[in-house]
Amino acid sequence: MNPQFFNRLDWVALGGAFAIWAAHFMIAWSISSIFPDQPIVLWLVAALTLAAFGGLAALWRWRKVEGPASVAGLAIVMAAVGVAYDFLPALMA
Repeated sequence: MNPQFFNRLDWVALGGAFAIWAAHFMIAWSISSIFPDQPIVLWLVAALTLAAFGGLAALWRWRKVEGPASVAGLAIVMAAVGVAYDFLPALMA
């Protein structure tokens, strides 16, 4: 097993990445519930998505991730895909 698997900071990065994804989902859902069928939803969720990608990029740089082959790298990549997937309904509104 990879010795990085037991690195405690990788688990902090994993929790942080999934917390960013969860926060993005909850806030995007709240925005779409507050402003149903309004075009401002697209702009607000787009700004939120850019902020979430910025947070994930900062987490990547803070952890000095070399690639997605570690626990931290895989978690950040999965969270980025989840954030992009959360943005798709706003594009279709």
